Amino acid sequence: RQFPGGDGPSNDSAIIVGGEPSPSSALTEIYNGSSSDIDLSQYVIASCSNGCGDNTSWDYPANITFDVGTIVSAGDVYVIAHPSADAAILAQADYTGFVYLSNGNDGYCLVEGTESNYNVIDCIGDFVDSTESELTLTSPLDPPSLIV
Repeated sequence: RQFPGGDGPSNDSAIIVGGEPSPSSALTEIYNGSSSDIDLSQYVIASCSNGCGDNTSWDYPANITFDVGTIVSAGDVYVIAHPSADAAILAQADYTGFVYLSNGNDGYCLVEGTESNYNVIDCIGDFVDSTESELTLTSPLDPPSLIV
């Protein structure tokens, strides 16, 4: 599987997982499976809507950015939730400023680096032009169950 401008997910320890218990309760989790803390300010969430049209570039190369000091401790998760999510999800959310969480036919990746020089860490969703609404995990690792 090819991702825009790259070869695919790396072997780094962060895992991106998504869930949608109800339409407005979509969430994405970034799991730090390493033994060290991760500063997310070195990363962005890049995405494509309904697949990546040309398979060489992102529709949205920096959909979500992280402030300096946004730390995910070793073994912990960073939860991105829809602002209208269920109260139980919002209670665990670290970020609620993004309403366009995937319905399954969009592709989202945790990306380290700059727009012109980056490393895809992990992805979820669909990167082929698609109108289907089926969620497809693309992680090379076995994602844990949703923490929320």
